[in-house]
Amino acid sequence: MMIHKSLTHWISLRIIVVALLVSNGFANDKETPGKNCLFIGHSFFIPVSRSFNAMAKNAGVEGHSQRDVFRGGKNGAPGSLWDHEPSRTKIQSSLDEGNIDLFGMTLYSSKSSIEDYKKWIDYALKKNPKVEVFIGIPWGRTSEGGVKRSLAAYSEGSRAFQSRIHNELILKLRALYPKNKITCSYYGMASVELWTMHEAGKMPGINRVAKSNSVYRDAMGHAGDALLTVAGLVWMNTIYGIDIAKVKPPKVDFKFDYKAAAAKVISLDKKHNPKKAKL
Repeated sequence: MMIHKSLTHWISLRIIVVALLVSNGFANDKETPGKNCLFIGHSFFIPVSRSFNAMAKNAGVEGHSQRDVFRGGKNGAPGSLWDHEPSRTKIQSSLDEGNIDLFGMTLYSSKSSIEDYKKWIDYALKKNPKVEVFIGIPWGRTSEGGVKRSLAAYSEGSRAFQSRIHNELILKLRALYPKNKITCSYYGMASVELWTMHEAGKMPGINRVAKSNSVYRDAMGHAGDALLTVAGLVWMNTIYGIDIAKVKPPKVDFKFDYKAAAAKVISLDKKHNPKKAKL
């Protein structure tokens, strides 16, 4: 009788745990180990890292933690952060702890050369020899000099840019650091996808530009909540390999299929992040 009661109690606890995982939007056959992440960059990158952070915690990724260092615009480029002593000192202090699993940087039109990335990666490797390097490629501004860009030109330019950066930056970094995993996320394509959907009237209740329920929050193209959500989902899949169908972003009640939008961007990531044998 006592054995029967103990077994029943144990089964009940298991059911409760599974229910809690599902209610969080994440249930996986294999536990996804969390990473201690450090992200450095600008306003088209760090807000996405914070969206990703909220999702990872909401999804119950055990052991996930992160910190970030932010500077706006060109000041958030890898080379600019290296040249800015207060930022460099802060970032190096985190790296010096020797427990960073994933070190994320972004890109800008300047101060983002191979040498700029090498400075950071070489420094990170001194205390974090197995660190995974994450390069997040953002979207471009939706207007230049106050003039709105056309969707056609924006889409064509973005696709050409992503391809060029893959060949001229990502592949070269992977060749330079063959013993470390170098992951890239072309999450900036989420901007193209959502702008295209909005233009086609496929985003009910979502404004193109507004402070909330929007693709962008200003004319320059800073991310609104819809773009932050889709880009964050892309990161969840790229960094943790999690099926986004199992992820429930916090504080989201959109009426459009934002997960389908993220899936299209993820398919591009898959092309640029082929699976490789564990080193």
